[in-house]
This record gives sequence, structure tokens and C-alpha cells, in this order.
Amino acid sequence: MKIQNILLALAMTWVLASCSNPIQNHVDQINAKCPIEFGDAGKFVSATLEGDNNVVLTIEVQPSVVQTIQANTPNAHEVVVQAVTSQAPVFKDLFNALIKRNGTFSFRFTDALRKYEYTQVFKSDELESILKTSAEPQTPEKSLAQVLFSTNKELPLVTNVLTMDSLVDDGDYVRYYATVDTLFDSMFKNQAALHDNLLHEMTSGKETLPFINAVVECQKGIAYLYMDRKTGRKIDVLLTLEELDKALGN
Repeated sequence: MKIQNILLALAMTWVLASCSNPIQNHVDQINAKCPIEFGDAGKFVSATLEGDNNVVLTIEVQPSVVQTIQANTPNAHEVVVQAVTSQAPVFKDLFNALIKRNGTFSFRFTDALRKYEYTQVFKSDELESILKTSAEPQTPEKSLAQVLFSTNKELPLVTNVLTMDSLVDDGDYVRYYATVDTLFDSMFKNQAALHDNLLHEMTSGKETLPFINAVVECQKGIAYLYMDRKTGRKIDVLLTLEELDKALGN
């Protein structure tokens, strides 16, 4: 989801030049707005034109993010394709200019010290495919499916207390499945507080809003199923559609 969030922030702050301008004009306009901060996700550093028709966008993220991408290159490619497709209208003029010149469009992910680096390249035929896909009607169900796809490519997510295993559309709920390594008894005894904290976290942050809106538009709630790794006991915390809708102010 981090890549989705970065591109969403970029879409909100970046207005591209018209398609009648040369590629260099697009690059100049991007750089005029740099750096663009994405909070904890990182920042958009710069755009460069390499050769006559190869545009590279550099995004600075945490070293661990670059390492994760490097370790999951095939999955990373699919995730970036999904993310770019969802924001393709923002890039449309630049993509068309590159397609006409058989150019390429790349994301270069790097850390602040430039110790780690991963570059995702899109050739002109893939840019054409992305634009074609993005032009198809975007239904709530399609938006949610894209979010689920991208999120599951980044899972499992391991922390010091639990492992977030998967995110699944279970019908009335989109359900997170997690395995708890510690603190399960405390969670079990304080399920009401756990529910309230999850509801607040999911509906108060900008990064989660695209996901929440997609879920609500599909008339679903969000659930968290926690399983104690040692005993197999489970807690299923439900954030209903009505609760999400109310928290969003609808």
C-alpha cells in the first residue's frame, strides 16, 4: 500500500504540462514542485530526462522499503503497475508523449544515503496498456480488488507482537488475518478498546482513506481476525459498514 499512497499524494500535488509540450517541459514542471513530502512514506525527490525520451522519477524511502522491493522484484513490478494504473490520468500526457517517441518511464526507489536502489522501468508498450486499462470504467469492486491485490503482495508483515498474514474479501467484510505472538490475553480482555482504537486508526489517517472509501463503496465492513499462535484462540473484531460510514462523516 505504501506505493499506492505515494502515488496518491503525488496525484494530489502534481499538475502536468499539456501533451503538446516537449518531454523536457514535463520534467521541468515536476522538478519545480520538488521535493514533495509523503510523511513517513518518504518523499518525491526529482525527475530527470535521460537521453531524449527516458524519464526517471526518483522517490526516497526508508532503506527497509528498498530492500523489501529488491527481495520481491516480480511482485514489486505487479504492485507498481497496479499503483500507476490507478493514478494513470495524472501521468496521461507524459505517457502519451513518451509513447510517441518510444520512450520509457521509470520509478527509482532509493534511500537517503543512496545505499540501496531499485528501478522499475515501463516501456512504451506497457505504458499503452496501462493507459488502456485505466480508461476502463472504475467500479468500486474493481478499486477494492486492486487494493487487496497490492496489499497482499506486501504481506506477510511481521512486527514484534504479531504477523499480518493476509487481507481477504469475505463477503460482508474485508478481513485482515493476523497471528499474534504476544499480548493476546490483553487483547482478549480489552476487545472493546481494541475495536475503538482500530476504528479510529482506520478512519482518521489520510493514508487509509482510499482503502476505507473503497470498502464502504462496496457496502462492506472491515474485520480483524487475530489468532494466538500458541493456543489457537481467536478474536474477530468487526468494524461494521455503519460504523465506518459514520466515522467518515457520511
